[in-house]
Amino acid sequence: MILQGGYQDLGDAVMPEWKGRQSCLFRFDPVAPVMEAGFEDYVDVVSNLVHAANPETREAYMAVDERMVEPLTGQCCAGGQAAGRDSGREQVWHQYEPGRGYYFDGTMLERMAVIVIANVSGCIVCPGAFHGEAGEDGEAHVLAANRGYLLSPECVRGSKVFLDRSVRSFLRITFETGTAVVSSQ
Repeated sequence: MILQGGYQDLGDAVMPEWKGRQSCLFRFDPVAPVMEAGFEDYVDVVSNLVHAANPETREAYMAVDERMVEPLTGQCCAGGQAAGRDSGREQVWHQYEPGRGYYFDGTMLERMAVIVIANVSGCIVCPGAFHGEAGEDGEAHVLAANRGYLLSPECVRGSKVFLDRSVRSFLRITFETGTAVVSSQ
């Protein structure tokens, strides 16, 4: 399978103070974001990034991962991945390796546009044609800290392996398929 992805720099943003919190994909209205209890300090960064992305949807999903990343590990799954949702059931989410196909348990997956930001550099994206391994078909880009990026639905992303222990906050905002168009970098 070949994916053709791209990303857009949305500019600087300041992440809230690290508190070791985690929240998995709660739904919010991108026009008027209201955060889940305990994550109210994320409303400004979320509002600014969503405004910069200018999606054409009234539904988005946010995940926060404030974690102590141990040496020789990454913050998320190893290898390339893209965000997807089972198109047959509401709010069944999957992170999967693009090389495994468009299907999960025999059901077609929808690809999702994603905004990512972290307080420490470490998110890797692979714009352009992707055939299976990050960097195989082109240069893998490590995204800068404290900057938001809008990734196209087929932009493969992953986490670098950290050599030292790292206190890292990562925010992901996911939109319905087709809500944001991104040109390749």
